Amino acid sequence: MATISHFKALQARLRSPIEVRFLLRRAIGGLFSLWGAVTIVFLMLYATGNPAEVLAPETATAEQVAELARQYGFDQPIYLQYRNFLVNIMQGNFPNSLYTGRPAFQEVLYRVPNTLLLGLTAVVLGALLGLVVGYVSSSGRSRIMRVVPIRLLMILQSVPNFFMGLLLIYFFSLTLRWLPTSGFSSWRNLILPITTLACYVAPNVARLFRSTMNEIRFEEHIQTARAKGISERAVRIRHNAINALGPVTTLIGLQLGGVLAGAVVVETLFAYPGVGQLLVQAVVSRDYPVALAAVILVCLGYNIASLLVDVLVVIIDPRAQKR
Repeated sequence: MATISHFKALQARLRSPIEVRFLLRRAIGGLFSLWGAVTIVFLMLYATGNPAEVLAPETATAEQVAELARQYGFDQPIYLQYRNFLVNIMQGNFPNSLYTGRPAFQEVLYRVPNTLLLGLTAVVLGALLGLVVGYVSSSGRSRIMRVVPIRLLMILQSVPNFFMGLLLIYFFSLTLRWLPTSGFSSWRNLILPITTLACYVAPNVARLFRSTMNEIRFEEHIQTARAKGISERAVRIRHNAINALGPVTTLIGLQLGGVLAGAVVVETLFAYPGVGQLLVQAVVSRDYPVALAAVILVCLGYNIASLLVDVLVVIIDPRAQKR
Protein backbone atom coordinates (compact mmCIF):
# COMPACT_ATOMS: atom_id res chain seq x y z
CA MET A 1 0.00 0.00 0.00
CA ALA A 2 2.81 2.35 0.85
CA THR A 3 4.44 1.69 -2.50
CA ILE A 4 1.19 2.43 -4.35
CA SER A 5 0.63 5.66 -2.44
CA HIS A 6 4.21 6.77 -3.12
CA PHE A 7 3.77 6.00 -6.82
CA LYS A 8 0.55 8.04 -6.99
CA ALA A 9 2.22 10.94 -5.22
CA LEU A 10 5.13 10.84 -7.69
CA GLN A 11 2.70 10.64 -10.61
CA ALA A 12 0.79 13.67 -9.32
CA ARG A 13 4.01 15.65 -9.07
CA LEU A 14 5.08 14.71 -12.59
CA ARG A 15 1.68 15.32 -14.17
CA SER A 16 1.69 18.45 -16.31
CA PRO A 17 -0.55 21.24 -14.98
CA ILE A 18 -1.31 22.31 -18.57
CA GLU A 19 -4.49 20.94 -20.13
CA VAL A 20 -4.55 19.83 -23.76
CA ARG A 21 -7.74 21.83 -24.36
CA PHE A 22 -5.94 24.97 -23.21
CA LEU A 23 -3.11 24.43 -25.70
CA LEU A 24 -5.50 23.59 -28.54
CA ARG A 25 -7.59 26.69 -27.83
CA ARG A 26 -4.53 28.92 -27.94
CA ALA A 27 -3.14 27.22 -31.06
CA ILE A 28 -6.42 27.51 -32.99
CA GLY A 29 -6.73 31.15 -32.01
CA GLY A 30 -3.21 31.75 -33.26
CA LEU A 31 -3.98 30.12 -36.63
CA PHE A 32 -7.06 32.31 -37.10
CA SER A 33 -5.11 35.46 -36.26
CA LEU A 34 -2.38 34.43 -38.70
CA TRP A 35 -4.92 33.83 -41.47
CA GLY A 36 -6.61 37.17 -40.76
CA ALA A 37 -3.34 39.12 -40.82
CA VAL A 38 -2.22 37.53 -44.09
CA THR A 39 -5.61 38.19 -45.69
CA ILE A 40 -5.67 41.86 -44.68
CA VAL A 41 -2.13 42.48 -45.90
CA PHE A 42 -2.82 40.65 -49.17
CA LEU A 43 -5.84 42.86 -49.86
CA MET A 44 -3.97 46.03 -48.92
CA LEU A 45 -1.08 45.19 -51.22
CA TYR A 46 -3.46 44.33 -54.04
CA ALA A 47 -5.17 47.72 -53.62
CA THR A 48 -1.90 49.58 -54.33
CA GLY A 49 -2.10 48.72 -58.04
CA ASN A 50 -0.68 46.32 -60.57
CA PRO A 51 2.85 45.23 -59.58
CA ALA A 52 3.67 44.57 -63.24
CA GLU A 53 3.65 48.32 -63.84
CA VAL A 54 6.39 48.70 -61.22
CA LEU A 55 8.44 45.74 -62.42
CA ALA A 56 8.34 46.75 -66.06
CA PRO A 57 10.96 49.23 -67.38
CA GLU A 58 9.89 52.81 -67.94
CA THR A 59 10.11 52.28 -71.69
CA ALA A 60 7.90 49.18 -71.64
CA THR A 61 4.81 49.16 -73.83
CA ALA A 62 1.31 48.27 -72.64
CA GLU A 63 1.66 44.86 -74.28
CA GLN A 64 4.89 44.16 -72.39
CA VAL A 65 3.28 45.16 -69.10
CA ALA A 66 0.32 42.90 -69.84
CA GLU A 67 2.65 39.99 -70.65
CA LEU A 68 4.53 40.52 -67.40
CA ALA A 69 1.24 40.55 -65.49
CA ARG A 70 0.18 37.32 -67.19
CA GLN A 71 3.54 35.70 -66.41
CA TYR A 72 3.20 36.37 -62.67
CA GLY A 73 -0.56 35.84 -62.56
CA PHE A 74 -1.45 39.45 -61.78
CA ASP A 75 -4.05 39.44 -64.57
CA GLN A 76 -6.23 36.92 -62.74
CA PRO A 77 -9.17 37.94 -60.53
CA ILE A 78 -8.22 38.74 -56.97
CA TYR A 79 -10.02 35.71 -55.52
CA LEU A 80 -8.03 33.37 -57.77
CA GLN A 81 -4.76 35.04 -56.81
CA TYR A 82 -5.73 34.75 -53.15
CA ARG A 83 -6.78 31.11 -53.48
CA ASN A 84 -3.62 30.16 -55.35
CA PHE A 85 -1.52 31.96 -52.79
CA LEU A 86 -3.11 30.13 -49.83
CA VAL A 87 -2.85 26.77 -51.60
CA ASN A 88 0.81 27.35 -52.37
CA ILE A 89 1.49 28.41 -48.77
CA MET A 90 -0.18 25.29 -47.34
CA GLN A 91 1.83 23.14 -49.77
CA GLY A 92 5.06 24.89 -48.88
CA ASN A 93 5.43 26.38 -52.37
CA PHE A 94 6.17 29.98 -51.48
CA PRO A 95 6.54 32.29 -54.53
CA ASN A 96 9.86 33.84 -55.42
CA SER A 97 10.78 37.48 -54.95
CA LEU A 98 9.75 39.59 -57.91
CA TYR A 99 13.12 41.35 -57.92
CA THR A 100 15.81 38.91 -56.83
CA GLY A 101 14.15 35.74 -58.13
CA ARG A 102 15.08 33.89 -54.94
CA PRO A 103 12.45 32.25 -52.69
CA ALA A 104 10.70 34.97 -50.71
CA PHE A 105 10.83 33.01 -47.47
CA GLN A 106 14.58 32.60 -47.90
CA GLU A 107 14.92 36.38 -48.25
CA VAL A 108 13.06 36.85 -44.98
CA LEU A 109 14.77 34.06 -43.04
CA TYR A 110 18.12 35.64 -43.86
CA ARG A 111 17.08 38.69 -41.82
CA VAL A 112 15.48 36.80 -38.90
CA PRO A 113 18.63 36.44 -36.70
CA ASN A 114 19.19 40.20 -36.80
CA THR A 115 15.61 40.97 -35.78
CA LEU A 116 15.65 38.34 -33.02
CA LEU A 117 18.89 39.75 -31.65
CA LEU A 118 17.45 43.25 -31.62
CA GLY A 119 13.96 42.40 -30.36
CA LEU A 120 14.78 39.82 -27.69
CA THR A 121 17.61 41.92 -26.25
CA ALA A 122 15.31 44.96 -26.09
CA VAL A 123 12.54 42.96 -24.40
CA VAL A 124 14.89 41.43 -21.83
CA LEU A 125 16.54 44.73 -20.94
CA GLY A 126 13.24 46.62 -20.94
CA ALA A 127 11.57 43.96 -18.79
CA LEU A 128 14.44 43.92 -16.27
CA LEU A 129 14.37 47.71 -16.02
CA GLY A 130 10.60 47.68 -15.63
CA LEU A 131 10.70 45.02 -12.91
CA VAL A 132 13.35 46.90 -10.95
CA VAL A 133 11.51 50.21 -11.20
CA GLY A 134 8.17 48.57 -10.38
CA TYR A 135 9.63 46.86 -7.30
CA VAL A 136 11.31 50.04 -6.09
CA SER A 137 8.15 52.07 -6.69
CA SER A 138 6.12 49.61 -4.62
CA SER A 139 8.59 48.87 -1.83
CA GLY A 140 10.90 51.89 -1.74
CA ARG A 141 11.60 53.37 1.68
CA SER A 142 11.37 57.02 0.62
CA ARG A 143 8.74 58.83 -1.41
CA ILE A 144 11.37 59.88 -3.95
CA MET A 145 12.25 56.25 -4.68
CA ARG A 146 8.58 55.33 -5.00
CA VAL A 147 7.62 58.22 -7.28
CA VAL A 148 10.55 59.54 -9.35
CA PRO A 149 11.64 56.37 -11.27
CA ILE A 150 8.10 55.43 -12.32
CA ARG A 151 7.36 59.01 -13.41
CA LEU A 152 10.48 59.10 -15.56
CA LEU A 153 9.43 55.90 -17.31
CA MET A 154 5.93 57.30 -17.88
CA ILE A 155 7.50 60.29 -19.62
CA LEU A 156 9.46 57.92 -21.87
CA GLN A 157 6.26 56.05 -22.70
CA SER A 158 4.68 59.22 -24.09
CA VAL A 159 7.47 59.61 -26.67
CA PRO A 160 6.87 57.75 -29.99
CA ASN A 161 9.51 55.26 -31.10
CA PHE A 162 10.59 57.20 -34.16
CA PHE A 163 10.96 60.45 -32.21
CA MET A 164 12.89 58.72 -29.42
CA GLY A 165 15.20 57.24 -32.04
CA LEU A 166 15.75 60.64 -33.64
CA LEU A 167 16.59 62.16 -30.25
CA LEU A 168 19.11 59.41 -29.52
CA ILE A 169 20.69 59.80 -32.96
CA TYR A 170 20.97 63.57 -32.56
CA PHE A 171 22.45 63.42 -29.05
CA PHE A 172 24.71 60.34 -29.09
CA SER A 173 25.64 60.21 -32.79
CA LEU A 174 25.57 63.71 -34.24
CA THR A 175 26.42 65.74 -31.13
CA LEU A 176 28.65 63.53 -28.98
CA ARG A 177 29.73 61.24 -31.86
CA TRP A 178 29.89 58.24 -29.54
CA LEU A 179 27.76 55.82 -31.55
CA PRO A 180 27.07 55.14 -35.24
CA THR A 181 23.79 56.29 -36.71
CA SER A 182 22.95 53.28 -38.88
CA GLY A 183 23.98 49.89 -40.24
CA PHE A 184 25.12 46.75 -38.44
CA SER A 185 28.86 46.42 -38.52
CA SER A 186 29.54 45.95 -34.77
CA TRP A 187 27.81 45.70 -31.40
CA ARG A 188 27.88 49.50 -31.15
CA ASN A 189 25.24 49.68 -33.88
CA LEU A 190 22.82 47.82 -31.59
CA ILE A 191 22.91 50.25 -28.66
CA LEU A 192 20.62 52.97 -30.03
CA PRO A 193 17.91 50.75 -31.58
CA ILE A 194 17.85 48.47 -28.52
CA THR A 195 17.53 51.49 -26.23
CA THR A 196 14.70 52.85 -28.37
CA LEU A 197 12.73 49.61 -28.16
CA ALA A 198 13.52 49.02 -24.48
CA CYS A 199 11.99 52.42 -23.68
CA TYR A 200 8.75 51.05 -25.13
CA VAL A 201 8.80 47.88 -22.98
CA ALA A 202 9.93 49.15 -19.56
CA PRO A 203 7.11 51.61 -18.62
CA ASN A 204 4.21 49.16 -19.00
CA VAL A 205 6.06 46.41 -17.15
CA ALA A 206 6.95 48.76 -14.29
CA ARG A 207 3.42 50.10 -13.94
CA LEU A 208 1.75 46.67 -13.96
CA PHE A 209 4.31 45.11 -11.60
CA ARG A 210 3.91 47.99 -9.17
CA SER A 211 0.10 47.92 -9.19
CA THR A 212 -0.03 44.11 -8.87
CA MET A 213 2.37 44.14 -5.91
CA ASN A 214 0.28 46.83 -4.23
CA GLU A 215 -2.91 44.84 -4.79
CA ILE A 216 -1.72 41.57 -3.27
CA ARG A 217 0.46 42.90 -0.46
CA PHE A 218 -2.37 42.57 2.06
CA GLU A 219 -3.70 39.18 0.98
CA GLU A 220 -4.04 36.40 3.54
CA HIS A 221 -1.04 34.30 2.50
CA ILE A 222 1.24 37.33 2.77
CA GLN A 223 -0.18 38.27 6.17
CA THR A 224 0.35 34.68 7.25
CA ALA A 225 3.98 34.82 6.15
CA ARG A 226 4.48 37.98 8.23
CA ALA A 227 2.79 36.32 11.21
CA LYS A 228 5.28 33.45 11.00
CA GLY A 229 8.10 35.89 11.63
CA ILE A 230 9.54 35.93 8.11
CA SER A 231 11.56 39.06 7.43
CA GLU A 232 9.85 41.84 5.50
CA ARG A 233 12.36 41.64 2.65
CA ALA A 234 11.76 37.91 2.24
CA VAL A 235 7.99 38.48 2.27
CA ARG A 236 8.25 41.13 -0.43
CA ILE A 237 10.45 39.00 -2.67
CA ARG A 238 9.22 35.42 -2.10
CA HIS A 239 5.52 36.06 -1.59
CA ASN A 240 4.66 39.48 -2.96
CA ALA A 241 6.94 39.89 -5.99
CA ILE A 242 6.82 36.24 -7.12
CA ASN A 243 3.02 36.17 -7.02
CA ALA A 244 2.88 39.41 -9.01
CA LEU A 245 4.89 37.92 -11.88
CA GLY A 246 1.93 36.12 -13.51
CA PRO A 247 0.20 39.15 -15.10
CA VAL A 248 3.59 40.73 -15.82
CA THR A 249 4.73 37.63 -17.73
CA THR A 250 1.65 37.84 -19.93
CA LEU A 251 2.32 41.53 -20.55
CA ILE A 252 5.94 40.85 -21.51
CA GLY A 253 4.73 38.35 -24.10
CA LEU A 254 2.38 40.96 -25.54
CA GLN A 255 5.17 43.50 -25.45
CA LEU A 256 7.25 41.16 -27.59
CA GLY A 257 4.59 41.46 -30.28
CA GLY A 258 4.69 45.23 -29.90
CA VAL A 259 8.46 45.21 -30.23
CA LEU A 260 8.19 43.21 -33.46
CA ALA A 261 5.76 45.81 -34.78
CA GLY A 262 7.89 48.69 -33.55
CA ALA A 263 10.96 47.12 -35.10
CA VAL A 264 9.56 48.01 -38.51
CA VAL A 265 9.94 51.70 -37.67
CA VAL A 266 13.15 51.37 -35.67
CA GLU A 267 14.95 49.16 -38.18
CA THR A 268 14.03 51.55 -40.98
CA LEU A 269 15.13 54.58 -38.94
CA PHE A 270 18.51 53.06 -38.08
CA ALA A 271 18.93 51.27 -41.46
CA TYR A 272 19.21 48.02 -39.51
CA PRO A 273 19.11 44.94 -41.78
CA GLY A 274 16.19 43.15 -40.15
CA VAL A 275 12.80 41.78 -41.16
CA GLY A 276 11.12 45.12 -40.45
CA GLN A 277 13.31 47.03 -42.86
CA LEU A 278 12.86 44.31 -45.47
CA LEU A 279 9.09 44.52 -45.05
CA VAL A 280 9.09 48.28 -45.65
CA GLN A 281 11.30 47.89 -48.72
CA ALA A 282 9.05 45.14 -50.09
CA VAL A 283 5.89 47.21 -49.61
CA VAL A 284 7.44 50.28 -51.25
CA SER A 285 8.64 48.24 -54.24
CA ARG A 286 5.43 46.15 -54.32
CA ASP A 287 7.36 42.93 -53.96
CA TYR A 288 4.25 41.02 -52.88
CA PRO A 289 5.82 37.63 -52.10
CA VAL A 290 8.51 39.10 -49.81
CA ALA A 291 6.05 41.41 -48.05
CA LEU A 292 3.62 38.58 -47.38
CA ALA A 293 6.42 36.23 -46.30
CA ALA A 294 7.62 38.85 -43.82
CA VAL A 295 4.10 39.35 -42.44
CA ILE A 296 3.57 35.59 -42.09
CA LEU A 297 6.86 35.15 -40.26
CA VAL A 298 6.23 38.09 -37.91
CA CYS A 299 2.70 36.87 -37.11
CA LEU A 300 3.93 33.31 -36.65
CA GLY A 301 6.68 34.46 -34.31
CA TYR A 302 4.21 36.55 -32.33
CA ASN A 303 1.78 33.64 -31.96
CA ILE A 304 4.54 31.24 -30.90
CA ALA A 305 5.81 33.76 -28.35
CA SER A 306 2.26 34.29 -27.02
CA LEU A 307 1.74 30.53 -26.70
CA LEU A 308 5.03 30.09 -24.82
CA VAL A 309 4.11 32.95 -22.50
CA ASP A 310 0.68 31.41 -21.83
CA VAL A 311 2.36 28.11 -20.95
CA LEU A 312 4.80 29.89 -18.65
CA VAL A 313 1.94 31.72 -16.92
CA VAL A 314 0.10 28.42 -16.37
CA ILE A 315 3.24 26.89 -14.88
CA ILE A 316 3.49 29.85 -12.49
CA ASP A 317 -0.27 29.87 -11.74
CA PRO A 318 -2.27 26.80 -12.99
CA ARG A 319 -5.52 28.70 -12.36
CA ALA A 320 -4.77 30.92 -15.38
CA GLN A 321 -5.94 28.28 -17.89
CA LYS A 322 -9.41 28.35 -16.35
CA ARG A 323 -9.90 32.01 -17.17
